[in-house]
Amino acid sequence: MPKISIGTWAFAFDESIDWSLEQIIPMISKIGYEGVEIGAFAPHPTPVTAATTADRSAIAELVKSNGLEISGAAASASGTRFLDTADDSEYLKVQERNIRFAADLGTDRYIINTGHNPETPFEVGEEIAFEKLFRTWDKLGEFANRLGVKLVWEFEPCWAFNEPEQILKIADYFDPEVISVSMTLLTRIPWLLRVQDTCEKEGLW
Repeated sequence: MPKISIGTWAFAFDESIDWSLEQIIPMISKIGYEGVEIGAFAPHPTPVTAATTADRSAIAELVKSNGLEISGAAASASGTRFLDTADDSEYLKVQERNIRFAADLGTDRYIINTGHNPETPFEVGEEIAFEKLFRTWDKLGEFANRLGVKLVWEFEPCWAFNEPEQILKIADYFDPEVISVSMTLLTRIPWLLRVQDTCEKEGLW
């Protein structure tokens, strides 16, 4: 039976809303949601500000004590890049830290996106960009798999690889048990229609 979850970042990026997780989690439960996706962005706890096992256990207990489950987690890549640089080590270091944060919360899903502007693949060369993404995310997928975490790529209009053909190529490359694809439907309807059109042309819809 499907369950409904909401991301805490719905309450993180509006300066007029200054609510802590201790305020948000009980409210989410009272509204009737069954889960919460932890958006580890300030002012809420992040892998840096909730750095210890005790910090992370406290977050997990807050969620559990309010009758909710953690459906996933996401965190900032801290400005690190991998598509337009020869060295992906800093990106991998930050994302491995974030994946470990997700695992410590007790969730088996970590949300990722490319973090680059849509123009970046064309600036570096689309095939080169694909090769870099496959190589770097292969490493991340292996790391996450060892911790029992699945990576979920949530493609965004504002980030690189948001065209239907690009999305399908990436989805086809990765084992969906290691890296799967997600879309926030209500804010992605124009993109969904383009994906549907491409799938229909390819006989996949």
